[in-house]
Amino acid sequence: MAQYITPDTNQSIVSGIACLDNVITVGNYYNTDRHVDYNGVLQITATDKPSQLAENSSRGPTRDGRIKPEIVAPGHHILSDGVLTIIPGLISAQPYKVSQDGFHVTGGGTSASAPVAGCCALFGTKSDSQLGRY
Repeated sequence: MAQYITPDTNQSIVSGIACLDNVITVGNYYNTDRHVDYNGVLQITATDKPSQLAENSSRGPTRDGRIKPEIVAPGHHILSDGVLTIIPGLISAQPYKVSQDGFHVTGGGTSASAPVAGCCALFGTKSDSQLGRY
């Protein structure tokens, strides 16, 4: 503990397992700042800044200065498939979260951008035989 460096939440907030060299770390950025809701109302979130790193995303670097996250993807203010059994309740209580088509909901976070890491990992798992080397 004598050499412990307290994290700086404004800069080096990548911590834990995300700091490992063999782990792909994914950040998320604002996809958009607006969508049309279930009632046809244009919803604009003034605090969302399209194409900028989201507030809840890791910013890096690691405490020892390595660049993390390695990649960023859309992950904040995205519309994705909603759970059909939950959507009617959302339409009643929070229609601004449901898209005009009634099948998509707003959401996001690094878990929404994480599939990008899975795609990257697949590229790194090709065996020599799959690459044409025998």
